[in-house]
Order: sequence, then C-alpha cells, then structure tokens
Amino acid sequence: LKSEHAFLKKIEQVVNRGGLALVPSFAVGRTQDVLLTLLRARFDVSLDGMGKKVNSIYVDHPEYIRSVKRLRQAMNRVRVVRNPRDGQHALQGDVIVTTSGMLDGGPVLRYLEKIREDPKSAVLLTGYQVEGTNGRRLVEEGVIDLYGVSVDIKCEWQKFDFSAHAGHDDLLRFIEGCDPTRVVLMHG
Repeated sequence: LKSEHAFLKKIEQVVNRGGLALVPSFAVGRTQDVLLTLLRARFDVSLDGMGKKVNSIYVDHPEYIRSVKRLRQAMNRVRVVRNPRDGQHALQGDVIVTTSGMLDGGPVLRYLEKIREDPKSAVLLTGYQVEGTNGRRLVEEGVIDLYGVSVDIKCEWQKFDFSAHAGHDDLLRFIEGCDPTRVVLMHG
C-alpha cells in the first residue's frame, strides 16, 4: 500500500507538470494490479499490449481472480489502444500502461521513443528488472537499446515495488519453516 500510494503520488506530480507517465507492466498479474491501483485515482489512462488479452481471459474465467467486478470497473475506466490512431491519442493522456515490463520489446518502446527526451514525462517501472534487460540498463546506466541503437533516456524514471510474490530469502524461510520432504517450483 505504501508503494501504491507513492506510485499514485508520482503520477500526480508528472501529470501536474504536463508530462506523461509511462508504466511498463508485465501482462499477467502486474497489469491488473496497476489498473486496480489506478482505479482509485482520476487519471486519463490508456492500456496497450498483451495485458488487454490477459484481462479478457481473466474476465472469461472469474474463478481465478479475487474480484471480476473490480477488474471490469478498472477495464471500463481505461482507453484500450487498438490501432495507431489510438496510440497517438494515448500520448495525449496522463498514463499509458503497456507491455513489456522490462522494456525489451512490445508497444512500450514506441511510447518510450516519443517521451524519452521530455523532462516532464516519466517511466515508472513496476517490477524487478533482470540483468541484461533494457529495464536494468535504464536503472543502472540511464540508457536503453532502442531498435539496435543505445539511446539516453532523459525523461525521469523511477522504480516502484509492486512485487506480487516473496523474494529469495522469504521463500527459503517459508520452505524451512514447513520442513517439506519435497519442493516443487513453478513460475507463472
């Protein structure tokens, strides 16, 4: 909740200074968390990327989520990008939530190309950035690989912890506390 509050506060700052908040997000889980967080605020939000399809899958299978009603509310409050014209319109709004969460491909690169030199705009990272990804390069060097060219990112960027799972040490403590005979790991 503390991280979500800081996230919303940062978006408010970016919007108030006339910028765009670009939110790279993982399609499964993170996009939905971000949309539900944004539901509490009154921003003009666009959604692009694979998260659109994942939302539809969740709505078709409501037994796998806590509240299909809240997800529908969140989906009804966002403008879905379906074509290049919608993408241009999204750039005039307040927030764009889109894949890929680590800046390695997908629609996020098109939007980042448009705002990367705008000091009023910001990239708000919402997840762990694996070594070797554009997201990690942004955090460590302030640059990304954009279509094969290394470019400086001059807009603001900030990382928020929206982690939906325990970290390495927490997982080990949990396993040791259960004292199982076998541990099965699954990602997804």
